[in-house]
Amino acid sequence: MYDVLIVEDEPQFRKFLHNVLSSKGFRVREAKNGEEALAFLNENNYKVVINDLRLPGLSGRDITKFIHSRIDPEIPVIIITGYEEEWPKVEATSEHVFYYMRKGEFTPDELIKVVKNAVSYRKTIEKHMKNIKDTVEIGKLEATGKLAIGIAHEINNPLQGIFSTIHRYLDQISYEHLNTREIKEDFKFILKAINRIKNVTENLLRLYRSSKNIKRGPTTQSILDYIISFCRPIAHEYKIDIKSTIENTQSFNAKSQSDGIYSPEIFEILFHTALNLMSENVSSITIGKKLLEKEVEVDFTCTVKNITKAREELMPWIELAGKISKDIRASLSINNNDRLVVLKIFIANFESSL
Repeated sequence: MYDVLIVEDEPQFRKFLHNVLSSKGFRVREAKNGEEALAFLNENNYKVVINDLRLPGLSGRDITKFIHSRIDPEIPVIIITGYEEEWPKVEATSEHVFYYMRKGEFTPDELIKVVKNAVSYRKTIEKHMKNIKDTVEIGKLEATGKLAIGIAHEINNPLQGIFSTIHRYLDQISYEHLNTREIKEDFKFILKAINRIKNVTENLLRLYRSSKNIKRGPTTQSILDYIISFCRPIAHEYKIDIKSTIENTQSFNAKSQSDGIYSPEIFEILFHTALNLMSENVSSITIGKKLLEKEVEVDFTCTVKNITKAREELMPWIELAGKISKDIRASLSINNNDRLVVLKIFIANFESSL
């Protein structure tokens, strides 16, 4: 179940929205004005917020700005209004509104689809943020492990000397020749302490080795999941059919095929590539991925209406992308008969050299 907040002052329309969403398993909270909405937002982390624009007190635009500036900039806000002049669609979507709908111009199924897309987008963002957090934690773990190497070196060398010395004495002196019981107990205590210290250093080293084997993000798959989720409502607006496929080439062994660790620049290039394809000239987009031996290939396969226009728009972007990052190369292939454009982006796989 996912929490959705509806902010709507018309009781009947508010009830309609509530019934549609709750029938599909969403947990719905209703606010009849802006002040009530702000109180609810401060109490709970809603996955999605549905706003009217014309409300008593605070407007829907004010609520949206409050959500993105004070609560969470990644909460998807869906505007449903009968007064488009209050906040035109072009302005709203440019200010991070997830989707814009007009009252009386959508079906319950369309509403459910938009809300599900918003939830999917939100889940992808949360997964992405978790990857970032995990990366930071792994970095701390590795730092601890590196410290452990130094500690182990400084401890193990003198410990080994002590250990060898004690054993040499024990080999030379039988217990019946020792004068007191205390000496025997001292030797046993020293040996026990040495073993405890050795165990600690070995555990620290094991921790370090484990941290080196943890896969860090973001991977191309997590990047593509985010991009597809974000672009889906935009594609719907342009009537573009968007989907994704994953292909793994079998010419290399599993060890060499690794979906590597990528920099923010790679994310930006892939993200803006997808956005650049969102136009009235494109009918469909299929985003695919192939894991190669030393790089990852991401394909954007598009059916276009005008081949010449597509070439003119994409060629400058290919040149620019290559300048942004030295870790990528791109190519463009065009099938004039089928009006098919395939934009291939090859990303150097950082993990292939590890």
